[in-house]
Amino acid sequence: MFVRPCWRPTSSQDALDVIEQHPWALLVSNDEDVPLATNLPLMIDRTVPHADPTALVLIGHIARGNVHPRALS
Repeated sequence: MFVRPCWRPTSSQDALDVIEQHPWALLVSNDEDVPLATNLPLMIDRTVPHADPTALVLIGHIARGNVHPRALS
């Protein structure tokens, strides 16, 4: 994906700051007939221990009534 240089994070901390300030992701996929797009709330879980100290865990949620999970299965 093209990212304009003025919007490109210059460090990992810049990227984390964006996630924390704007905790939404857009999940996009194709169903059989139509494309699907769903907003997902996200948060960074810093409590999960990792062997790799640079690894992150993102936690999100999608409503059970949303058709998107069924299209992905």
